[in-house]
Amino acid sequence: MNIGATSLPICVLQLVVMPLVASRIADEYGLLVTLVAVFTLFTGTFGNSINNVRLIQHDSYEKRGDWGDFSAIAIVSCILSSAFVMGLTAYYCNGLSEALVMMGILSFLVTAREYLIVAYRIELNFKAIFINNAILSFGYLLGLALFWASGVWELVYLSGYILSLIYVVRSTSLWKEPLSFTAHFRETLTSVAHLSLSNFLSNAITYADRLLIYPLLGAYSVSIYYVATLFGKMASMIVTPVNGVILSYLAKYSKKPDALFKMTLSLGLLICIFGYGATMLCSRPVLGFLYPQFVDEAMAYVYVTTATAFIRVLVTIVNPYVLKFFPMSWQTKISGLYLAIYVVACFGLYYPLGLMGFCIGVLLTMLVKLAVTLFVYFRANTLSVA
Repeated sequence: MNIGATSLPICVLQLVVMPLVASRIADEYGLLVTLVAVFTLFTGTFGNSINNVRLIQHDSYEKRGDWGDFSAIAIVSCILSSAFVMGLTAYYCNGLSEALVMMGILSFLVTAREYLIVAYRIELNFKAIFINNAILSFGYLLGLALFWASGVWELVYLSGYILSLIYVVRSTSLWKEPLSFTAHFRETLTSVAHLSLSNFLSNAITYADRLLIYPLLGAYSVSIYYVATLFGKMASMIVTPVNGVILSYLAKYSKKPDALFKMTLSLGLLICIFGYGATMLCSRPVLGFLYPQFVDEAMAYVYVTTATAFIRVLVTIVNPYVLKFFPMSWQTKISGLYLAIYVVACFGLYYPLGLMGFCIGVLLTMLVKLAVTLFVYFRANTLSVA
């Protein structure tokens, strides 16, 4: 149910809303894609980090009965997310614009939502996740109508996340927790900081393609690259919630479940192989229908970008085991190494081979991340989680 719930807004946004938006603002579509990458980068970094730390530490706080800490961290995270997004929006838009304010508001709302939905994960309440994502999907469609009338594309995302956040606030109580500090605040803040840095390094590479291609090659190349990676990104976004589901169940384990890990890895590998083949079969006809203005050029890169996306899916599936059973500092080490290799591989191949070299560099970097993640699980020392 969780995968289905997550698939719904992604499919509505990527297969219905965005192609229609692109048909109206083709010349500005590359900038739109870049700004969406900006707010997704920072809201995912801050919101998802607090979400995961809260999930991992929930039982400890519950046993002690000393709630607090997370409210203050969440508020600061929302403010930081907005500040970073507004700063980069000003850079890409060459100064102040109405987009600056709207992107700041949007990033604050999305970061808050990303944290608060941990309440559903704690309770394994997948029905509520489905309802929330159905509301998010409806909000996207409402925003599409508002965009069609006004020409302001940010309304697509604002409408979706405002309606979603209203439902989250009405159906959870996390936002009512006191703004106070416990004796474990420093420990919790350190965990959030480690995971935020790790998530930023990892997510920066996920979205760096669009953030770097825009100043290097311009908006049109961003549009081509976005279309080439569409199916792969959708697969990655749909499977990402599996990370949360696995982590939710692993929260109950006190020792590494090696047999379960091997089964998860094998199943994930089969899913990725099947998904890659299915994507290759349907890419041209579907992309030709959704983005006829970009499909011919985009198809040259689809084989490489889709492979990258499915390797990322495999990393997403196995990473919760490292997140749960190993020190949080490992997340930062893996992501730091990942970033260093990314810079060398992508720019080293970009200059002789152009956009194709950039795509191959991303693929090689993701293969290294998968190898390192597997090495850590099988060779590194675990946490004491008893």
